Amino acid sequence: MKRKLTVLILLVGLAASLLLSGNTRPAHAAVPAIHPTSAAAAHAAFLEKTRFLADLGLAYYAFHHFVYARYQNGGFSYGARGRAGNFVKAGIALLFAYNRMSAAEKIAAKSHSRLLHLLASPLTVLVGGVLLERTRLQHGQYQAGDMRQLGDSFYSFNRTATARGYAIRDLPVTIKNAA
Repeated sequence: MKRKLTVLILLVGLAASLLLSGNTRPAHAAVPAIHPTSAAAAHAAFLEKTRFLADLGLAYYAFHHFVYARYQNGGFSYGARGRAGNFVKAGIALLFAYNRMSAAEKIAAKSHSRLLHLLASPLTVLVGGVLLERTRLQHGQYQAGDMRQLGDSFYSFNRTATARGYAIRDLPVTIKNAA
C-alpha cells in the first residue's frame, strides 16, 4: 500500500508540475518590459531563491529515492526482483526531475541574483544529463556507468551549491498517522 501511495503521489506531482509549468501566453504576445527596481519585479524576485531550491529539492528527492538508491541496491541488475517496475519508476522520476530542474533553470536565467546565475551553468549540464539518461532508459539502453556518472553529476552540483551557501539535502518529514 505504501508503494502504491508513493507512486500515486509522484504521478500526481508530475502531472501537476507539467500542467502548472506550461506557457499559457500566446507566442505572438508582447512581453511587457519590467524595470528591475519596480514593485512587480521585486515581488517576482521575492521568492525566486525559495522556488529555485524547492524545485531542485523535489528533483533531487525523485532522483535520489527512485533512481539512484535503486541503482545502488542492484534494482536494475539482470535477475533483480522488480526490475521492470524499477525501470518504470526510474523513468517517471527522471521525467519529473527533468521538469523541476528545467523550471529551476528558467528561474535562475530570469533571476537578478548573482548566486542563481552562477548556479545556472552547472544546472544546465545536469539537466542535459537527466534528459539523456531518461532517453536511454526509455529506449532500453541502460548502462550502470551512465547511472553512476549521473549520480556523480548530482553530487557535484550539490557540492557547488553548498560551496555557495545553498545545500540541497534530504530532510526527514514525519506525517502523523501515515502508514
